[in-house]
Amino acid sequence: IKGETINENHTLNIDKTSYIYDNIHNTDLKRSIIYKHDILFSIAGTLGKYSIYEENHNANCNQAVAIIRSSKAKYIYWNFLANEHKEYFNFNIQQAVQANYSLDTVSNYRLLVAKDDDLVDFFTTKIYSPILNFRVQSQKLTQLQSLLLSRLAVGEEEKRKIMV
Repeated sequence: IKGETINENHTLNIDKTSYIYDNIHNTDLKRSIIYKHDILFSIAGTLGKYSIYEENHNANCNQAVAIIRSSKAKYIYWNFLANEHKEYFNFNIQQAVQANYSLDTVSNYRLLVAKDDDLVDFFTTKIYSPILNFRVQSQKLTQLQSLLLSRLAVGEEEKRKIMV
């Protein structure tokens, strides 16, 4: 998964992924393995795009994506959706040939996390889950739209062949 794989609407565009062999995934790239509920945060290229990984297959990220891993990932994701992180990251851009965030900047980001598990559960069930469901539905509808439009285009082409 690369920075360009993360969409502005916090979904992942699987069509923009690259594939690697399992032996490389588990050896050379083991530090970049992504697990379910990891937050992916772009730190180079288009800065600050993020998504939460909800897939069930093996994946890695490249150096343009930071992995934020926490037992409270859904709460942190809600914090990102509320844009609580933007001010911190806007003031901590590293200047180089291309602007980026350093991994130190990402790991030093602090936010208040409720100690009350009931509050975390509330955010998870009432805010995070509906957003995730909407996101999945939106992604499936976009895929269906692409499929229907491509079939419609093929159908129109066939009509033209018959008319000629």
